[in-house]
Amino acid sequence: MRIMFGIGFALLLAGAAAAQPLVPPSYTQAQAARGEQAYMSNCASCHGDKLDNGGGDGAPNLVGPAFSQGWGAKPLSELYDYTSANMPASSPASLSPQVYADIVAFLLSKNGVTAGTAELPPDDDRLKSMSGPH
Repeated sequence: MRIMFGIGFALLLAGAAAAQPLVPPSYTQAQAARGEQAYMSNCASCHGDKLDNGGGDGAPNLVGPAFSQGWGAKPLSELYDYTSANMPASSPASLSPQVYADIVAFLLSKNGVTAGTAELPPDDDRLKSMSGPH
């Protein structure tokens, strides 16, 4: 009986930990500016210089309601992980973790997330507690 209670209590705690609300992300204006430079060098050829698929080659828009709806309800770590593992399409995972964090900060800035005083960290564990753009 005690074992069953212990297992049930552990599952309850795990569920409570998983249900923690996501906090808004933080990035700085300087980080978003670095991210813009990195974006223009590594991403704009597919996603467009306005993040709106300017090339028309099937790359998704990175601004607007569809982007925010797709990534906003998820932990920011999912956007960071996807970007750092798969982009740029011609050379996946070729940038440093900091450059990927800077690019995500730039995407946040272009999707209406207000800059703060702390940089967005290139740390998956910390990004898991942050929300995507809304």
